[in-house]
Amino acid sequence: MRELLTGLSRPVKRGLLLAFDISIMLLSLWLAIVIRQGSKGLIDDINSNFLIFILIPLSTVPHCIHRGLYRSIVRYSGAEVIGSVARATLYGLATFVAVYFLLPDKPPVPRSVPIIYWALATAIMAGARFVISWLLGNSIQNIFFRVAGFERPQSSRGLPVAIYGAGSAGRQLEAALQNGSKFRPVAFIDDDESLQTSTISKLKVYASTDIKKLLKQTGAEEILLAIPSASPSTKKQIIARLEPFDIHVRTVPGMEEIALEGVQIQQLREVAVADILGREVIPPEPKLLEKCISGKSVMVTGAGGSIGSELCRQILLLKPNDWYYSRTPSITFTKFTVNWKIFLIISSPLPKLFPCWDQ
Repeated sequence: MRELLTGLSRPVKRGLLLAFDISIMLLSLWLAIVIRQGSKGLIDDINSNFLIFILIPLSTVPHCIHRGLYRSIVRYSGAEVIGSVARATLYGLATFVAVYFLLPDKPPVPRSVPIIYWALATAIMAGARFVISWLLGNSIQNIFFRVAGFERPQSSRGLPVAIYGAGSAGRQLEAALQNGSKFRPVAFIDDDESLQTSTISKLKVYASTDIKKLLKQTGAEEILLAIPSASPSTKKQIIARLEPFDIHVRTVPGMEEIALEGVQIQQLREVAVADILGREVIPPEPKLLEKCISGKSVMVTGAGGSIGSELCRQILLLKPNDWYYSRTPSITFTKFTVNWKIFLIISSPLPKLFPCWDQ
């Protein structure tokens, strides 16, 4: 059933949600009338208030569309949906009241009925979206375990991870990971003493000095840094703090990547050199490099390693006259030589190569 719903096209989903909301509006209006006046039977209640049952959806649906209730993806609805629904139904109710008083022949409506209707419609429409989001964001097995008050077996819920940073980015990351199956958040880590020992989304917040205790209690296999606004020096301190532990560390994108490149917060990446440099990255000066390398004789020792080979790549682009490279004879050097023969085919003009061996 869930696969069928998620596989529908966006127009069909919007149409279903619109029909559902109209049904909720009519149901809420009928319940408000019953609560206030009592019921004479469903058919009689509708016949005696037919005009009201027509005006309520007509006055509310345009406001729901304007508030974007049918543009958002219900599966990822958050707390903001409460405000959107409440404002849409309130504005719709105000429109209905204005139109109602302009009608010459109108059925009498007690003043409390609109208030009861607004409360019921807001609660049911917003609550239904939370339920749909919860049902579509979890498997049937996961729903059963949560309703029963238990957690799903750890082996079937992805890699256990701890999130370093219990701020806004950390909470967004936790919510995004809960909707997936690759990672399973088990705890938060934060340096803010006011958050330590508290819980966020049923996950305990540990102090950075209790990481050993966290790993033992939760079985976390990775730590995800969720502090995109942190400076390089702060990130360096955090990574240095995690270094004694045999655990893989990833990080969320920086604020610049999120703002300018449209990267999502849940798109994790490996820790880069810039994260542990302890300062802002200083770009090289092309003119200075050309002055020292272009048309000159350059020698690179240890050219078969990762640093040496990258250094050679950058040097070749600056067109040296003579290039000496050395490396202790090994399989690595053989692979290095083959790779650079391929690279040199597309490099023009070719520098003079002088391979030599480290003794």
